[in-house]
Amino acid sequence: MQTLPNDFGPITGPPAALVVDYRIQAPCRNNRIQLSQHVFSFLLDGTKELITPGQAVLIDNRQFLLIRAGNCLMSEKLAPSQTYRSLLFFFPDALVERLLQRQDLRPAPRPATDGFVVLPYDAYVTHFVQSLLVLQQAPPAVQQRLLPAKFEEIMLYLLARQGPALLDQLRPGRAAAAPRQRLRQVVEANALSQLRVAELAFLCSMSESTFKRHFEQEFHTSPSRWGQQQRLEHAAYLLTARQQRPTDVYATAGFENLSSFTQAFKLHFGRTPKQFQQPI
Repeated sequence: MQTLPNDFGPITGPPAALVVDYRIQAPCRNNRIQLSQHVFSFLLDGTKELITPGQAVLIDNRQFLLIRAGNCLMSEKLAPSQTYRSLLFFFPDALVERLLQRQDLRPAPRPATDGFVVLPYDAYVTHFVQSLLVLQQAPPAVQQRLLPAKFEEIMLYLLARQGPALLDQLRPGRAAAAPRQRLRQVVEANALSQLRVAELAFLCSMSESTFKRHFEQEFHTSPSRWGQQQRLEHAAYLLTARQQRPTDVYATAGFENLSSFTQAFKLHFGRTPKQFQQPI
Protein backbone atom coordinates (compact mmCIF):
# COMPACT_ATOMS: atom_id res chain seq x y z
CA MET A 1 0.00 0.00 0.00
CA GLN A 2 1.16 3.53 -0.77
CA THR A 3 0.15 6.62 1.20
CA LEU A 4 0.31 9.67 -1.03
CA PRO A 5 1.72 12.24 -1.11
CA ASN A 6 3.58 11.16 2.07
CA ASP A 7 5.53 8.39 0.31
CA PHE A 8 7.03 10.87 -2.16
CA GLY A 9 9.15 12.33 0.64
CA PRO A 10 9.09 13.51 4.24
CA ILE A 11 6.37 16.06 5.01
CA THR A 12 7.03 18.44 7.87
CA GLY A 13 4.70 21.03 9.28
CA PRO A 14 1.03 21.44 8.32
CA PRO A 15 -0.22 19.80 5.11
CA ALA A 16 0.76 21.83 2.05
CA ALA A 17 0.23 21.63 -1.69
CA LEU A 18 2.74 19.55 -3.64
CA VAL A 19 3.51 18.89 -7.31
CA VAL A 20 5.12 15.59 -8.37
CA ASP A 21 6.29 14.75 -11.89
CA TYR A 22 5.49 11.01 -11.70
CA ARG A 23 7.04 8.59 -14.21
CA ILE A 24 7.28 4.80 -14.34
CA GLN A 25 9.04 2.39 -16.72
CA ALA A 26 6.89 -0.71 -16.09
CA PRO A 27 3.10 -1.06 -15.94
CA CYS A 28 1.39 -1.64 -12.60
CA ARG A 29 -2.01 -3.10 -11.75
CA ASN A 30 -4.38 -2.28 -8.90
CA ASN A 31 -1.89 -0.52 -6.67
CA ARG A 32 -3.52 0.19 -3.32
CA ILE A 33 -3.37 3.94 -2.83
CA GLN A 34 -4.36 5.78 0.32
CA LEU A 35 -4.69 9.46 -0.56
CA SER A 36 -4.18 11.70 2.46
CA GLN A 37 -4.89 14.73 0.25
CA HIS A 38 -7.02 15.45 -2.79
CA VAL A 39 -5.15 15.36 -6.10
CA PHE A 40 -5.29 16.45 -9.70
CA SER A 41 -3.80 13.71 -11.88
CA PHE A 42 -2.80 15.38 -15.15
CA LEU A 43 -2.08 12.37 -17.36
CA LEU A 44 0.59 13.11 -19.96
CA ASP A 45 1.60 9.69 -21.36
CA GLY A 46 0.00 6.23 -21.04
CA THR A 47 -3.35 5.19 -19.59
CA LYS A 48 -4.71 5.07 -16.05
CA GLU A 49 -7.51 3.01 -14.52
CA LEU A 50 -8.94 4.31 -11.25
CA ILE A 51 -11.20 2.23 -9.01
CA THR A 52 -12.89 3.92 -6.05
CA PRO A 53 -15.46 2.43 -3.65
CA GLY A 54 -18.23 3.70 -5.92
CA GLN A 55 -17.03 3.46 -9.52
CA ALA A 56 -14.17 2.72 -11.96
CA VAL A 57 -12.87 4.68 -14.93
CA LEU A 58 -10.17 4.33 -17.60
CA ILE A 59 -8.59 7.46 -19.10
CA ASP A 60 -5.86 8.31 -21.59
CA ASN A 61 -3.78 11.46 -22.09
CA ARG A 62 -6.74 13.36 -23.54
CA GLN A 63 -8.20 13.54 -20.02
CA PHE A 64 -7.23 14.26 -16.43
CA LEU A 65 -8.70 13.42 -13.03
CA LEU A 66 -9.71 15.27 -9.89
CA ILE A 67 -9.67 12.65 -7.11
CA ARG A 68 -10.96 13.03 -3.56
CA ALA A 69 -8.81 11.89 -0.63
CA GLY A 70 -9.44 8.29 0.47
CA ASN A 71 -8.72 4.72 -0.57
CA CYS A 72 -8.57 3.74 -4.24
CA LEU A 73 -6.91 1.31 -6.64
CA MET A 74 -4.80 2.53 -9.56
CA SER A 75 -3.53 0.70 -12.63
CA GLU A 76 -1.11 2.39 -15.01
CA LYS A 77 -0.10 1.26 -18.50
CA LEU A 78 2.69 2.56 -20.68
CA ALA A 79 2.09 4.41 -23.93
CA PRO A 80 3.30 2.79 -27.21
CA SER A 81 6.48 4.82 -26.69
CA GLN A 82 7.00 2.76 -23.49
CA THR A 83 6.52 5.80 -21.27
CA TYR A 84 4.10 6.70 -18.52
CA ARG A 85 3.96 10.18 -17.07
CA SER A 86 1.48 12.00 -14.88
CA LEU A 87 1.80 15.36 -13.17
CA LEU A 88 0.26 15.05 -9.71
CA PHE A 89 -0.96 18.20 -7.94
CA PHE A 90 -1.81 17.38 -4.31
CA PHE A 91 -3.70 19.85 -2.14
CA PRO A 92 -5.13 19.70 1.42
CA ASP A 93 -8.62 20.45 2.72
CA ALA A 94 -7.35 23.78 4.04
CA LEU A 95 -6.98 25.14 0.50
CA VAL A 96 -10.49 23.99 -0.39
CA GLU A 97 -11.91 25.73 2.68
CA ARG A 98 -9.99 28.90 1.87
CA LEU A 99 -11.36 28.87 -1.67
CA LEU A 100 -14.93 28.44 -0.38
CA GLN A 101 -14.54 31.37 1.99
CA ARG A 102 -12.75 33.73 -0.42
CA GLN A 103 -15.20 33.12 -3.26
CA ASP A 104 -18.31 32.68 -1.09
CA LEU A 105 -19.01 29.32 -2.73
CA ARG A 106 -21.57 26.84 -1.46
CA PRO A 107 -21.20 23.14 -2.31
CA ALA A 108 -24.26 20.91 -2.52
CA PRO A 109 -25.72 19.59 0.77
CA ARG A 110 -24.72 16.04 -0.11
CA PRO A 111 -21.35 14.92 -1.45
CA ALA A 112 -20.96 13.10 -4.74
CA THR A 113 -20.29 9.40 -4.26
CA ASP A 114 -17.87 8.66 -7.12
CA GLY A 115 -14.87 10.24 -5.42
CA PHE A 116 -13.50 11.58 -8.69
CA VAL A 117 -14.38 13.49 -11.82
CA VAL A 118 -12.96 13.03 -15.33
CA LEU A 119 -12.22 16.22 -17.25
CA PRO A 120 -10.98 16.83 -20.81
CA TYR A 121 -7.88 18.83 -21.63
CA ASP A 122 -8.25 22.14 -23.40
CA ALA A 123 -5.74 24.87 -24.31
CA TYR A 124 -6.00 26.57 -20.91
CA VAL A 125 -5.46 23.38 -18.90
CA THR A 126 -2.54 22.37 -21.15
CA HIS A 127 -0.83 25.71 -20.51
CA PHE A 128 -1.62 25.41 -16.79
CA VAL A 129 0.15 22.03 -16.62
CA GLN A 130 3.16 23.50 -18.38
CA SER A 131 3.24 26.31 -15.80
CA LEU A 132 3.30 23.73 -13.00
CA LEU A 133 6.22 21.94 -14.64
CA VAL A 134 8.12 25.25 -14.78
CA LEU A 135 7.19 26.07 -11.17
CA GLN A 136 8.47 22.68 -10.05
CA GLN A 137 11.99 23.84 -10.94
CA ALA A 138 11.76 26.73 -8.46
CA PRO A 139 13.11 26.46 -4.89
CA PRO A 140 10.69 24.73 -2.45
CA ALA A 141 10.02 27.96 -0.56
CA VAL A 142 8.91 29.66 -3.79
CA GLN A 143 6.71 26.70 -4.70
CA GLN A 144 4.95 26.79 -1.34
CA ARG A 145 4.19 30.48 -1.77
CA LEU A 146 2.80 30.08 -5.28
CA LEU A 147 1.06 26.68 -5.28
CA PRO A 148 -1.98 27.89 -3.27
CA ALA A 149 -2.50 30.56 -5.94
CA LYS A 150 -2.10 27.95 -8.69
CA PHE A 151 -4.71 25.78 -6.96
CA GLU A 152 -7.14 28.67 -6.82
CA GLU A 153 -6.44 29.47 -10.47
CA ILE A 154 -7.27 26.00 -11.80
CA MET A 155 -10.29 25.60 -9.52
CA LEU A 156 -11.82 28.94 -10.52
CA TYR A 157 -11.31 28.08 -14.19
CA LEU A 158 -12.88 24.62 -13.82
CA LEU A 159 -15.77 25.96 -11.72
CA ALA A 160 -16.52 28.47 -14.47
CA ARG A 161 -16.47 25.64 -16.99
CA GLN A 162 -18.13 22.85 -14.98
CA GLY A 163 -20.29 24.67 -12.45
CA PRO A 164 -20.34 24.45 -8.63
CA ALA A 165 -21.12 20.70 -8.70
CA LEU A 166 -17.38 20.19 -9.16
CA LEU A 167 -16.92 21.07 -5.49
CA ASP A 168 -19.11 18.16 -4.44
CA GLN A 169 -16.29 15.75 -5.29
CA LEU A 170 -14.05 17.34 -2.66
CA ARG A 171 -16.47 16.91 0.20
CA PRO A 172 -15.95 13.79 2.35
CA GLY A 173 -18.39 11.01 1.51
CA ARG A 174 -20.80 10.19 4.29
CA ALA A 175 -20.02 6.85 5.87
CA ALA A 176 -22.67 4.18 5.54
CA ALA A 177 -24.80 3.54 8.62
CA ALA A 178 -22.95 0.25 9.23
CA PRO A 179 -19.82 -1.49 7.89
CA ARG A 180 -21.95 -4.17 6.20
CA GLN A 181 -23.92 -1.54 4.30
CA ARG A 182 -20.70 0.10 3.15
CA LEU A 183 -19.39 -3.32 2.13
CA ARG A 184 -22.51 -4.05 0.07
CA GLN A 185 -22.16 -0.74 -1.76
CA VAL A 186 -18.52 -1.41 -2.65
CA VAL A 187 -19.05 -5.04 -3.63
CA GLU A 188 -22.08 -4.37 -5.83
CA ALA A 189 -20.36 -1.42 -7.54
CA ASN A 190 -17.43 -3.71 -8.43
CA ALA A 191 -19.34 -6.96 -9.02
CA LEU A 192 -17.81 -7.58 -12.48
CA SER A 193 -14.36 -6.13 -11.86
CA GLN A 194 -12.68 -9.40 -10.78
CA LEU A 195 -11.02 -7.67 -7.84
CA ARG A 196 -9.33 -9.83 -5.25
CA VAL A 197 -10.65 -10.03 -1.70
CA ALA A 198 -7.69 -7.99 -0.42
CA GLU A 199 -8.49 -5.21 -2.91
CA LEU A 200 -12.18 -5.12 -2.04
CA ALA A 201 -11.32 -5.07 1.65
CA PHE A 202 -8.99 -2.12 1.05
CA LEU A 203 -11.73 -0.17 -0.73
CA CYS A 204 -13.97 -0.87 2.29
CA SER A 205 -11.19 0.26 4.68
CA MET A 206 -11.31 -3.17 6.37
CA SER A 207 -8.89 -5.97 7.08
CA GLU A 208 -9.37 -9.12 4.99
CA SER A 209 -10.66 -11.11 7.93
CA THR A 210 -13.20 -8.42 8.86
CA PHE A 211 -14.27 -8.10 5.23
CA LYS A 212 -14.81 -11.86 4.85
CA ARG A 213 -16.80 -12.04 8.09
CA HIS A 214 -19.09 -9.15 7.14
CA PHE A 215 -19.40 -10.45 3.56
CA GLU A 216 -20.61 -13.89 4.63
CA GLN A 217 -23.05 -12.31 7.07
CA GLU A 218 -24.41 -10.03 4.33
CA PHE A 219 -24.44 -12.38 1.30
CA HIS A 220 -24.53 -15.82 2.98
CA THR A 221 -21.75 -17.15 0.75
CA SER A 222 -18.03 -16.60 0.17
CA PRO A 223 -16.69 -13.64 -1.83
CA SER A 224 -15.22 -15.91 -4.54
CA ARG A 225 -18.45 -17.87 -5.02
CA TRP A 226 -20.59 -14.72 -5.09
CA GLY A 227 -18.27 -13.03 -7.57
CA GLN A 228 -18.33 -16.04 -9.89
CA GLN A 229 -22.13 -16.16 -9.74
CA GLN A 230 -22.35 -12.49 -10.74
CA ARG A 231 -19.97 -12.99 -13.65
CA LEU A 232 -21.86 -16.07 -14.83
CA GLU A 233 -25.14 -14.14 -14.73
CA HIS A 234 -23.52 -11.40 -16.78
CA ALA A 235 -22.17 -13.99 -19.22
CA ALA A 236 -25.69 -15.39 -19.64
CA TYR A 237 -26.89 -11.88 -20.51
CA LEU A 238 -24.12 -11.48 -23.12
CA LEU A 239 -24.97 -14.88 -24.64
CA THR A 240 -28.68 -14.16 -24.98
CA ALA A 241 -29.32 -10.42 -25.19
CA ARG A 242 -26.10 -9.66 -27.08
CA GLN A 243 -25.83 -13.02 -28.91
CA GLN A 244 -22.11 -13.22 -28.23
CA ARG A 245 -20.28 -16.49 -28.72
CA PRO A 246 -19.01 -18.49 -25.72
CA THR A 247 -15.45 -18.01 -27.02
CA ASP A 248 -15.98 -14.23 -26.73
CA VAL A 249 -17.47 -14.40 -23.24
CA TYR A 250 -15.38 -16.75 -21.09
CA ALA A 251 -12.55 -14.26 -20.42
CA THR A 252 -15.05 -11.54 -19.49
CA ALA A 253 -16.52 -13.99 -16.97
CA GLY A 254 -13.10 -14.41 -15.37
CA PHE A 255 -12.15 -17.85 -16.72
CA GLU A 256 -8.80 -18.77 -18.24
CA ASN A 257 -10.22 -21.09 -20.89
CA LEU A 258 -13.48 -22.10 -22.55
CA SER A 259 -13.53 -25.53 -20.96
CA SER A 260 -13.55 -24.29 -17.35
CA PHE A 261 -16.15 -21.64 -18.25
CA THR A 262 -18.43 -24.23 -19.86
CA GLN A 263 -18.15 -26.51 -16.83
CA ALA A 264 -18.94 -23.73 -14.34
CA PHE A 265 -21.77 -22.37 -16.52
CA LYS A 266 -23.42 -25.79 -16.77
CA LEU A 267 -23.08 -26.32 -13.04
CA HIS A 268 -24.78 -22.97 -12.37
CA PHE A 269 -27.52 -23.01 -15.06
CA GLY A 270 -27.91 -26.73 -15.82
CA ARG A 271 -27.05 -26.16 -19.50
CA THR A 272 -23.92 -25.43 -21.48
CA PRO A 273 -23.49 -21.91 -22.92
CA LYS A 274 -24.46 -23.11 -26.40
CA GLN A 275 -27.54 -24.89 -25.07
CA PHE A 276 -28.43 -21.78 -23.10
CA GLN A 277 -28.55 -19.76 -26.34
CA GLN A 278 -30.99 -22.16 -27.97
CA PRO A 279 -34.73 -21.61 -27.46
CA ILE A 280 -36.37 -24.20 -25.25
